[in-house]
Parts: sequence; structure tokens; C-alpha cells
Amino acid sequence: MLFLVHFMLTIYIFAVNPGKNSMAKIQVKSRFQTGWNGFLIKDFDCDFVVLVALNRGYKKPKKDRDTGIKSPDCYVFPVEYVKSIEAEKGGWGKIPKSRMIDFENYKNRWNLIDRFLEI
Repeated sequence: MLFLVHFMLTIYIFAVNPGKNSMAKIQVKSRFQTGWNGFLIKDFDCDFVVLVALNRGYKKPKKDRDTGIKSPDCYVFPVEYVKSIEAEKGGWGKIPKSRMIDFENYKNRWNLIDRFLEI
């Protein structure tokens, strides 16, 4: 079961396994542009952070006319992974892509939530 709840500027999805009486609180982040360089997060009160890279194009088209428009990518990060990345200084809580070691290993890793919920 999934529930969508919106608190102020943070969107959470709650995934529930009623048989095990367990719940995962998932914070959703999105990046519109292809070639994103990080995301903002200040609230770590969740079990997972799902980053949706919408890939709607590059800021400026490439010389070869590649617009960058492609299918969205979803990255399912355990919140501990995100917390372990040192945010950039400045108070915005930006998690830079350059510090996200092996972030591609989390692409479409919905099974991490399944395992958390004991499904």
C-alpha cells in the first residue's frame, strides 16, 4: 500500500506492509534538468530518499544537438547513505552529485524498500 502525504515543502510517500505491521517513510526529490548536479535536503526524518531525475533536457543543447530529453531515472537511497554525504557549505543542505559515490548502484533499487518492509 502506498500513501502520499505533503508536509510544507516536503513530499513523503508511505509504503506499508500490513501483514508485518511495517512502514517505510520515503522522501521524494526531483531534478528537472538532464545532467543534474545534486539535490537539496534538510529533513532526514525518513527511511529512504527517492531522487527522480526527470531528464527533461540540458540547460543548453549540446553542439551535436543532443537535447538530453530522455526517460526519467529513479534512485532509491537509504537515508543513511544520504546522511553520510557531506553537504556543501552554505546552509542549503545541497548534496552534490560529485560526492555521491556509486550513486548509479541505487538506480531503480526498489528492492531496498521491499527488504525494509520484509516483503
